[in-house]
Amino acid sequence: NRLPIPGLKESKNVFDSTGIQKLETLPQRLGIIGGGNIGLEFTSLYANLGSKVTVFETASRILPREEDIVAQLAKEYMEEDGISFVLNAQINALENDEDDNVILSNHGQKMSFDAVLYATGRKP
Repeated sequence: NRLPIPGLKESKNVFDSTGIQKLETLPQRLGIIGGGNIGLEFTSLYANLGSKVTVFETASRILPREEDIVAQLAKEYMEEDGISFVLNAQINALENDEDDNVILSNHGQKMSFDAVLYATGRKP
């Protein structure tokens, strides 16, 4: 299932959790939409490989199905590893610039990434 974000389907270098595993080069800047289990697994993996990772979560905290203390500790540990979090995100659009970077618009503020993973709405 894809989120109803304008540009999500059409933009280059935007992947689901299956597609991102086929990348041949490590993205220097990776945006991840979704702070649940799958999103955070890929967050840790790519951060450990050397990507600068930013996680966008629409809720007020990551891991919304876990207890507050678990979610808070996970966020603190990941921030210590250089991972950035944008909570209460509202992603308005995705598009590519002339170099095929992914421009993600959150509350109207634009950020540029080499790749974006959407890790939301997958059915087990």
